[in-house]
Amino acid sequence: MSTPLCSSRSARSGQRKRLVWIVLALTGLAALLRALRLSWQPLWWDEGYSVYFATEPLARMLDLTAQDIHPPLYYALLHGWIALWGSAAPPVVRGLSVLLGAIAIPLSGWLTWRLFPGRRRIGLLAVGLLALNPMHLFYSQEVRMYGFGMALSIASTACFWEWMQAASRTSSGRAVQCRWPLIGYVLTTAAGLYTLYYFVFVPLGHLAWTVVIHRRDPRRIWPVVTAQALIAALFVPWLFYTLPKLTAYVSHKVASDQDSPLDPIQYVARHLAAFSGGHIPWPFGNVPWPLLLGGATVCLLLAALFLLRRSQTLSHNSGSLPTPSDSPVGDAVVLLLVLVITALTGGWLVNLRFPFFPEGGERLLLVALPYVLLLLSVGIERAWRVAFLGRIALFLALAAAVGGIVTFYVTPRYTEEDYRPIVRQIIQQGRNQDTMLAIFPWQVGYWRAYAPQGDPLVAGPAPLLLSDRVVGWSTAVQTTVDAVLRRGVLWFPEPLTFGATLPHEIEAYLADQAFNLENRWYGAVRLTAWAQLPPPPRREMEAFDFGAVKLLEVGVADETVEAANQPVAVTLTWQVVEPVDLNISLRILDDAGHIWSSREYAATWSSTPAGSQQRHSVGVIVPVGLPPGVYTIGVSVARQDEQGERAAALTLRGSDKVDAPIGSVTVLLPETLQSPARLPIQTPLKQPVVQDGIAFLGFTGPDPATPLLAGTELAVTLFLQAEVDAPSNRLLYVSLLDPQGNGVAGYEGWPLSGVIPPALIDGELLQIPVRFFTPSALSSGTYRLVVGFQDEETGIKTPPVALGTIRLEQRRALFTGQPPAVRLPSPAQFGSHVLLEGYTIEPFGDNRVVLRLHWQVIQPLLPPHHIFVHVETDNGVILAQQDGPPVTDAGPAPTGSWQPGEFLVTTHIVQAQTGAVLKVGLYNPATLVRLPVTVNGELIGDSVALP
Repeated sequence: MSTPLCSSRSARSGQRKRLVWIVLALTGLAALLRALRLSWQPLWWDEGYSVYFATEPLARMLDLTAQDIHPPLYYALLHGWIALWGSAAPPVVRGLSVLLGAIAIPLSGWLTWRLFPGRRRIGLLAVGLLALNPMHLFYSQEVRMYGFGMALSIASTACFWEWMQAASRTSSGRAVQCRWPLIGYVLTTAAGLYTLYYFVFVPLGHLAWTVVIHRRDPRRIWPVVTAQALIAALFVPWLFYTLPKLTAYVSHKVASDQDSPLDPIQYVARHLAAFSGGHIPWPFGNVPWPLLLGGATVCLLLAALFLLRRSQTLSHNSGSLPTPSDSPVGDAVVLLLVLVITALTGGWLVNLRFPFFPEGGERLLLVALPYVLLLLSVGIERAWRVAFLGRIALFLALAAAVGGIVTFYVTPRYTEEDYRPIVRQIIQQGRNQDTMLAIFPWQVGYWRAYAPQGDPLVAGPAPLLLSDRVVGWSTAVQTTVDAVLRRGVLWFPEPLTFGATLPHEIEAYLADQAFNLENRWYGAVRLTAWAQLPPPPRREMEAFDFGAVKLLEVGVADETVEAANQPVAVTLTWQVVEPVDLNISLRILDDAGHIWSSREYAATWSSTPAGSQQRHSVGVIVPVGLPPGVYTIGVSVARQDEQGERAAALTLRGSDKVDAPIGSVTVLLPETLQSPARLPIQTPLKQPVVQDGIAFLGFTGPDPATPLLAGTELAVTLFLQAEVDAPSNRLLYVSLLDPQGNGVAGYEGWPLSGVIPPALIDGELLQIPVRFFTPSALSSGTYRLVVGFQDEETGIKTPPVALGTIRLEQRRALFTGQPPAVRLPSPAQFGSHVLLEGYTIEPFGDNRVVLRLHWQVIQPLLPPHHIFVHVETDNGVILAQQDGPPVTDAGPAPTGSWQPGEFLVTTHIVQAQTGAVLKVGLYNPATLVRLPVTVNGELIGDSVALP
């Protein structure tokens, strides 16, 4: 038979095992929560600094961190982590933060059960609240030292408490006799100081608690003073090394940021909100929910504790004694209070002296978060049965946590500084001899995190940092820029939001020395590219008249280039006719008009006098994978919309053409193999899929953010690589599948007439353009794009390879017509596709009118046709005209998107002419062939005159 003592020990052992399993489960939950979507958010500046420091040699890293606002231990740990994995990619570097964040969960459990032995509910509450805390979640993903500092803070306090408790159990009460907790305390505290300067408030809190608790027994204070003196001795060498540089850095930072000090209420309120629901603004209106929920939780607990204390007072007056669970709070709670008060007070005083408190500055006191949550857990446990206030407080705390977690995972951050598309473009369009010029160290950190690793064919572009300190335009900078241009293309991501003049000075110098190959905005960053190229010979020609501007003279380098991202120099001389801002596009086209490569830049001529001339030295890059052949270089012009983006393209006067051919270039296969990383792939496959000696690599298609209109052409570019010499001949099939897997549109054939599979060599890269129309009847939704090969003789297809998805949107159609102001005596039928029933004319101003044509659709019309409206004299002389694709008040309505039976009203603005005749027709813009027009079954021509 088991004795009661054995039963009691067995029960306690069972409880401990259950607690361990619960803590492990919460740790697993926390780790899973922190490991989600590690690649979703881009890195931001501070994380870029972390990667830059950690990827430098250790000796240089120490020198760099001496000038930074944080000490080196975290960067050294990250350095080893990157070396272990051989990569600085975001999932890798954020993985270290996930690991440190997960470790903090059992550490919190260890601290809790050391502070409050036997109080199981407090431990579970503290561990659970930390596992779900949005602030800790944030810094368990961010590539910064705050999560590591918090874990060391927990370990330091746990060792300190263990040391104090062990000392109290010795016969002499001398703390120095408790060796292992003391060693742990010294090491974890020193490590914390080498991780975060604000960590100093943790040992200061320990010292303050010791003084408060043992103020009448100095013998218990001096061992703590001695231990902290030892910790200081371990940290002083670093302070001597870094203090002059750190002081200069902080002074410069305070002067440049010019933040105002926070008053005590603001300071506490911001930390309460951040510690409750995170410091990302919630996407639920402008209500400060984290502050309200955190404040309500604290108020409820204070009310509950007041009621509990009052109940204890009444019980004492009546002669009853409080139960052990209702005994007054002890030394552990005092320690937690002192640690929180010390951190908040110290942080606020630093804020007064050095008013540098950026957005999210609450992270500096993340070391105090576990103690805030522990105090909250103690309060909830004490108030658990006081009018349900403890339960309500827990509900509010969990509501704040859930709201913060949802906000964390649904709110995009740093979108204006996202360097992922910038690095991707530089890699795809760059060469090994090219250079990315960086002004700030974090730009180099971004490059090292995002650039592909381990590809022997990609040795560049290489990042070049002008200086790791503040730098201005100088002879040394000019010399560096000249050296870069002599090697190859200079890629320059210009951070223009800092107010610095250096980017503008560098760009002004480059504009005088080199041809501009790229000028594109990515959020708040403008990416430019420059190359020193021989000036191309100018040639006189008849001006290309785009209406608002004329192209008077061009120069195109007449050369043969390899399909290896080689630039081609172009000079353009323009005459401004209408002062307006335009977008100019330089393109490489084939005989069929397909655009293989293009680059666009803005021409800000709204303040330029009419008649003035402007000369541009620009260039276009011949991309990797371009099939060998002769290509046309063309120029197109478009107006800008309100956001400065490309809007309506201008046509050459007297035609529907938008491209002016200005020269040609002969493209050859590159002499050396090119990496697939050089291909301009928008959606790469996770792993290439090889079928019969040719690998599918990915595709580029419509903008994923904008759905494709059903009934219009789907244009995709497929990217392939030969895995063997002379692979067998075959056809290509591309299919668009609906959600049920049924094919709804597609293409079969081989679109390249000059390049067939047997002509390919092992390793050759190839771009293949494919175009096909989608049916107008397709409903809005997401469709799958698949591809494969087809045997030319048997028609047998290889298994489909899933490339990605295409979003389609069906144009909203009206199947009840609006009566026109003027109805035709009999509807005019155009081909077998549409009936014109009548029209409405309204004044528009400037001697113009709005003509609204009322149509009823019989069936969609493909290929897409344009509508022309001619203002003619009686003898057929055209006085004015308006040609273009159909447009309604709701937006574009291309003829391929027309739905059988629908009624639509197209809008046209034309010049009013007294006594003139309005004629309307439909034509194919590619062939200029018009549709025949019949009335009551009789052919009347290829247009209809409006009565």
